[in-house]
Amino acid sequence: LGIMLAADRTWITIAEVLVHGSAGASMQVFPGDELVSIGGIETKGLQVAEVAQMLGGEEGTVIGLGIKPRCPGAVAREVRLTRRRLASSVGVPGGGQDANGERV
Repeated sequence: LGIMLAADRTWITIAEVLVHGSAGASMQVFPGDELVSIGGIETKGLQVAEVAQMLGGEEGTVIGLGIKPRCPGAVAREVRLTRRRLASSVGVPGGGQDANGERV
C-alpha cells in the first residue's frame, strides 16, 4: 500500500506515506492518522506486524481502512485503497517497510 506504520499507545498510526505510485499516496491517508480498522476489523491493541500482515494481499484487490485523523473531535471514516505493486523501494524513505521492517 505504500504506507509505513507505527505503534501508538492504543492504536496503530500512519507514520509515513510513500509517494512513488503507492495506493497510500492517493491523498486519502496522511501521516499521524490512526488506522482504526482493516476490512471492518478493529486494530486496537494489535502489534504493527499483525496489522502489516492484515494489509497484505493480492495486487489489484481493494481494501477498506478505517482512518481517524489526528485532530480534536475527528471521527473515523472509511477509505478504500487498491493494492498495487510499488515500482521500487530504492530511494524511498523507509524502503516500503513498517517500523518493524515489515514491507507494506
